[in-house]
Amino acid sequence: MRRLCSHNYECNDFNPCSEDVCRPDGSGEHSPTADDAYLAQYPEDCKELYCLNGKVEVRHDDDFPPDPCVAYACDSGTLTQTTRPNDEACTAGGGSGSCQAGECVVDCDADNALSVCDDDNRCTHDVCNLVTGLCEHTDRDNQEAPDSQAGDCQLLLCTSGAEHVVLTDDDVPDDGNDCTHPKSSPSAPGG
Repeated sequence: MRRLCSHNYECNDFNPCSEDVCRPDGSGEHSPTADDAYLAQYPEDCKELYCLNGKVEVRHDDDFPPDPCVAYACDSGTLTQTTRPNDEACTAGGGSGSCQAGECVVDCDADNALSVCDDDNRCTHDVCNLVTGLCEHTDRDNQEAPDSQAGDCQLLLCTSGAEHVVLTDDDVPDDGNDCTHPKSSPSAPGG
């Protein structure tokens, strides 16, 4: 028996390169997204994911997000990195400082901590250590990134301070009906 849908998320085929639509007759329709649609850049792998003919395509990406104290380069999908010299000037988010052992060290105090210690990375926890007078950035690891969009069947996860997208069956939209349990795929028997 064919399973009917009433919402788009009920006919999700879990292919990030297809548009899933629940038609008025209750059947699901899956059409390819536009070619060259950008999906994701996973951290430090020199590759990007795009859509082509309704399927995920991996492409080499020789650009790399800037790091103030490490020079990254990609060559045919292989990452190389070089640490910038100590005491070279650097900028991290809202603060200016100097490179020390590959990290941008920024001075801070209680008055400027919020502005200078924010490194513009959702996957780090940023604080001013008032004892040392320096900004500290602790990696968020194996947790959802702050401000991740809910209800899109994807999670924006933090791994070792870098964010990446993971497809999931559990991040479904709320249909606003307290008497239903939204789901993106059929329940297992007895579920």
